[in-house]
Amino acid sequence: MVRRKSGNNPFERRKISRRLRRIVPRVVFYAVVSDQIQHVIEFFRTPAQAEAMLESVLEDEPSWREILYVEPVELVTGGEN
Repeated sequence: MVRRKSGNNPFERRKISRRLRRIVPRVVFYAVVSDQIQHVIEFFRTPAQAEAMLESVLEDEPSWREILYVEPVELVTGGEN
């Protein structure tokens, strides 16, 4: 089983206004993320793709289980004024 992390981390999505959320389409990708380097390793379109890649990496490097995880990432164009 792959670890999924949520909560207070540098990759958590920004909160946007309700008005902007209604006019901007929601796009979610899934990222394999590293706690150690605080960086996205790779993006995927589905959680299954991200988890498969992560499992493959963890077969070779089981000690990375504590620092790599799958995180949903919501991408939004524009921004708040």
